[in-house]
Amino acid sequence: MQSTISKQLVKRQDGNWLWAMGHLTTVKITSEMTGGAFALEEKLIAPLPLKGSPLHIHQNEDEAFYILEGTIIFEVEGMQVEANAGDTVWAPRGQKHMYWNPGPNPARILVIVTPAGFEQFFAEVGRPAEAVTLPPAPTAPPDMAKMSATAAKYGVTIFPPKPQ
Repeated sequence: MQSTISKQLVKRQDGNWLWAMGHLTTVKITSEMTGGAFALEEKLIAPLPLKGSPLHIHQNEDEAFYILEGTIIFEVEGMQVEANAGDTVWAPRGQKHMYWNPGPNPARILVIVTPAGFEQFFAEVGRPAEAVTLPPAPTAPPDMAKMSATAAKYGVTIFPPKPQ
């Protein structure tokens, strides 16, 4: 598949800024820009008690996570690893994975998703960011039924949280 990049430079302030799942997600390179080859997202992730992502599995996409700032704990196929600034974590399609920020400060990561398309999930479950900050603290638990149904449209299964 040949990429058709429509924009060679994406400045720091450019992108589609979304509040979703306790993150500020900025879609920097979209499916449309790469002919569906990949998408690039920057995420600002709140520390616990908010989780970074629920346990899930992609049927269609591979994901690579590059840590820009902070520490992120990843669980891939039941194995936990701690990733710090400069580290990269690979989560191929078909493997259950999740991640979270153990805190105490926000963390920043880049996520490459290939092929592209899943970035549209965040637009559906989130909302446009009103500021380039973490979203306000939630006033209610996330609507997991809506999130799971939306994820299923993209070939992603979200698993229920583990009992505490």
